[in-house]
Amino acid sequence: MSDARNVLSNNSVYGDMAGRDIVKVVNVSSNSYLHELAEKFSRESESDKHLSDFIEQLQRFMEAETNPTGIDLPTKLESSGREDAVLTAMRLKESFSKKLMHHQFSENAQFLFAHILAKIHAFFCFKVHPKVTAGATRVEVDALIFDELLSPLYDEVGASGIINLSDVQGMMYYLAGNCHIDWK
Repeated sequence: MSDARNVLSNNSVYGDMAGRDIVKVVNVSSNSYLHELAEKFSRESESDKHLSDFIEQLQRFMEAETNPTGIDLPTKLESSGREDAVLTAMRLKESFSKKLMHHQFSENAQFLFAHILAKIHAFFCFKVHPKVTAGATRVEVDALIFDELLSPLYDEVGASGIINLSDVQGMMYYLAGNCHIDWK
């Protein structure tokens, strides 16, 4: 005689099936998935020599130079006869600051920004300051900056679509705001 309780027929199973008990082991992590991802990124960034190198290259320009006079960007512009540029300069500087923060974890963006900032800084040291010291007018200095710095830099990187001419100009004001360059 057959016991009906032990007979299975015409069954479809989409999961666990057992004649009696099923024992499952479930591992529960104390850390959330996002926490684990954050820790993984932290470990990777610590071991990624390129990322830390690029951050160091940018850090030089992100920190304000020692400035005993404490002159801010609007005052620098006003003292060099550029009162009309203050609002635009502040807006462009802020716009570049946001772009820099937006791309802070991109190795390529950091390298690009560090390279452009270094070119702007060197240009002011070797081209703008000598002209200003020699008595060049604002028109002459501004033409020099546009023709030999801003326009060529944009031509060099602008086709990528990542940087536009306003961004390059914002980088110049960013450096001025952090006391790396001025027009005197």
